[in-house]
Amino acid sequence: MRLALSPARLGSSFWTVTDQGVVSLGNFFTNWMLAKYLLPVEYGTFGLLFGILLFANSIHSSLVTVPLGVEGAASEAGDLKLLTGYAVVFGIVLTVPIGLVCASACLFLHRLDLMGPVIAAMLLWFTQETLRRALMAHLRHRDALWGDALSYLGQAIAVVGLHRAGSLSPAAAFVAMAATSAAAALVQVFQSGIAAPAWGLLKLRALKFWSLGRWVLFGNLVNVLTVQAFPWSLAVFRGLQQAAALQAIANLLGVSHPLIFGIGNLIVPASARAMAESGVAAAKRAAFSYGSQGALLLGPYLLALFLFPRTALGLFYGQASPYVTLDVGLRIFVVVYALVYLAQVLSSLFNGISRSQFGFLAYLAGGLIALCPGFPLVARAGMAGAFAALLCSYAVRGAVCVYYYRRTA
Repeated sequence: MRLALSPARLGSSFWTVTDQGVVSLGNFFTNWMLAKYLLPVEYGTFGLLFGILLFANSIHSSLVTVPLGVEGAASEAGDLKLLTGYAVVFGIVLTVPIGLVCASACLFLHRLDLMGPVIAAMLLWFTQETLRRALMAHLRHRDALWGDALSYLGQAIAVVGLHRAGSLSPAAAFVAMAATSAAAALVQVFQSGIAAPAWGLLKLRALKFWSLGRWVLFGNLVNVLTVQAFPWSLAVFRGLQQAAALQAIANLLGVSHPLIFGIGNLIVPASARAMAESGVAAAKRAAFSYGSQGALLLGPYLLALFLFPRTALGLFYGQASPYVTLDVGLRIFVVVYALVYLAQVLSSLFNGISRSQFGFLAYLAGGLIALCPGFPLVARAGMAGAFAALLCSYAVRGAVCVYYYRRTA
């Protein structure tokens, strides 16, 4: 299969990766500074609740932004504005049931003071995420960059300010996330435009979004529940400190998110268009081309972390940090993330060609492998058990994705 690196495709990839780089860089610095400056118990609390927000975002992405991207890619500007209006309404509706999950998590952690900030951060994140994905549907990643910088780099700057003022806490961090998401949403609503939905057609449009996103939802739920099961089970069986340690390792891999998610965001509309114009083979070529570009950029960073894990941990957290001794765990996470990238590329292709059930089946297989032995392993071996279960899970997921890719024609 030929690797096509046309100037137009490279330019599109550049702005996609740059935009996702800003998003991931902001998230990375926010988590890094919170891990560095909060006590392990406080950071463990933040990490668990932030995991709930990631769970919420996976539902929103499946049922709102993925259908918006697929339909919006083939829509004119006026139709896209109308689709964006529907998507914003659906995001608001989703905050009600997911807000109950957030409230239950705060209750479980005995932190009712965090309930309002967490739910506000979720609602405003949903809104801003919808508006940025509307821009991306027409490959306007360069335009999306401005609002995303305000949101994600803004929250990192806010955390720095809170630390210097002596006011840094999990509650203040979630308030900062909510405020910067709101500011970015105002910018992007003017960029993308939005039209009021036809309320009489709301149910019909909801059914269409559900049809496009249901398999993505099932796969994402399995994925997020698999990932979040480990820090939560570590918190229950081994304490918040071990949950914080797992998150600290994951933070170093957060630098790879610009490529993992940026290339995935590009593959969905690109493969959808290629499928509509020339069929499945063209969609696979588009996915292979973008995926290969991302792999060429991702490989050196993962290799450096694998070869020099203790050095990397020391650079990120300081040589006196308790996280420096987690070098074996970091090496395992590097292998896991290589498999994550493979699954992300192939699942994005499946989403773009309306065969999202293949991605779901891969996630389900990996999730069953992780969860069935996962809880006993964590209870018995702590973080070592979590690493073993995660590695097996993503190996199975990648293998199933490759199987369905080869069978797709």
